Amino acid sequence: MVAEAPGAPRPDAAASYLAALRTDDAEVVDLPGEEIAARVAAAIGIDDPGRIAIDPGAVTLLNRNEAGTTPVMVNVDPADPLRLAAGGRRGRRLFLVRHGEADTPDAEGRLHSRAPLPLTPRGRTQVATLGEVFAPLPVDVVHASDLARTEETARALAGGRPVRLHAGLRELALGEFEGAHADDVLAAAPGFLVDPDARLPGGESIRMVGERTLPVVEGLLAGGDEDLVVVAHGGVNRGLLGGLLGLPLDRAIRIRQDWAGVNLLERRGAEWTVRGLNWTPEGIAELGRTERTTHLHERAHEP
Repeated sequence: MVAEAPGAPRPDAAASYLAALRTDDAEVVDLPGEEIAARVAAAIGIDDPGRIAIDPGAVTLLNRNEAGTTPVMVNVDPADPLRLAAGGRRGRRLFLVRHGEADTPDAEGRLHSRAPLPLTPRGRTQVATLGEVFAPLPVDVVHASDLARTEETARALAGGRPVRLHAGLRELALGEFEGAHADDVLAAAPGFLVDPDARLPGGESIRMVGERTLPVVEGLLAGGDEDLVVVAHGGVNRGLLGGLLGLPLDRAIRIRQDWAGVNLLERRGAEWTVRGLNWTPEGIAELGRTERTTHLHERAHEP
């Protein structure tokens, strides 16, 4: 969906961005921003669509299947993904970033959570782009999980600015199944990845991850009113989005988080507003290059 700009045709930037959408059943429509906001709000469980900011000319993708409607990318402006120019800064902003591509599941189908994984070559390309995009952002420090893949992402994004690492932002723990094959993981914890309370022996659920990480981010937010950049993980980001936005966790767990994806929340008064979800450095082309993790989530929905 592209948000209509009153009296103007679809922007060239949006049309170019959508050109990479290759799925046969994709439907592209131009709609008023208010209607797009209502659809996104219903998908993620927010009662007030006014908390979903949709800017004229911005692109929003939703995926509809038997499991329901899933936000894929929300309010992406290809020309200004961090909203540094469009609309300006209206309130306290939180940039919540997933690390670049890492080898999990690996070539053998094994899952890794706390292992010290480096980024793949493609992951390094992604985070180099993050460094370029974030360079104009006026922040003095970048915060990140202390695992290798998030630290590497944060340092590339920071571009020489200090990076502070936080053990409390580590990815969801797989417990006794760290390094186990995905088949064994899904068999051991039915509902894993789709049920916010499903957990592996010795591991964590998404609900537990949110309860662990939200105080860390709230503590960082308490330090002033400047923008905050946090580099974390797919499971952590979903838990944080649920906690910060007050979403039902069964909805939050389904918000797509691609490699190097960027989410932007803005606080106006006491509530957080969504200004963007899951912008990626490779744009829509990224959607066809994450088969390993996408298929894992699809399999988790199977009976």
